[in-house]
Amino acid sequence: MPQTPAPTACLAGNDHVALLLLKSLAALKVRVPEQFSVVGFDNLRLVEHLPVPLTTVDQPKQEMGRRAAELLFERVQSGPSLPVRSEVFTPRLVIRESSSISPRSEDPRRGAIQQAVRYGQR
Repeated sequence: MPQTPAPTACLAGNDHVALLLLKSLAALKVRVPEQFSVVGFDNLRLVEHLPVPLTTVDQPKQEMGRRAAELLFERVQSGPSLPVRSEVFTPRLVIRESSSISPRSEDPRRGAIQQAVRYGQR
């Protein structure tokens, strides 16, 4: 029976979970990003200062907070008859050193893609 290849990356639900994963990978002597890529979500201030700076998804926290306050104020002013609305905010990928192209990638462009990703970080 063929073995399923081991995963090469993880998108953590938040940066705290990504930090725990980085700690566990270090204990197992798994090299990040050479052997395993880690991406968080939240862009906590400290993650760019880690030994391997964390790639993460940044949310527009100030905009989200401002908009939540506006909606709350509208709800207080208008009462419960105000219709429910959904708001969509655009996240931004912040590429740092904890992620790379899969080490199993057989794409001949792999080296060029890695260079382009690293160039885009500058």
